[in-house]
Amino acid sequence: MTRQPIAAPAEPVSDLLKDLDFAGNNGWFDAPGKRDARRILQELDRLVGRNYAIGAMLAADHSRKSLDALQKL
Repeated sequence: MTRQPIAAPAEPVSDLLKDLDFAGNNGWFDAPGKRDARRILQELDRLVGRNYAIGAMLAADHSRKSLDALQKL
């Protein structure tokens, strides 16, 4: 298997992932984080799907507990 570069997501997706990462600064446990994550995830679901968004947050080094909270939104 050779390592091949993976293209970065399109700009709207990239921006939404950055926003989701920022909203998760408290693990998506506080009310503002949940509110923002729900809004952002609706857009990401339409563009790339929930699993892609969760995977991106895993790659951004969010904790398992935080990712579990994100999946429940």
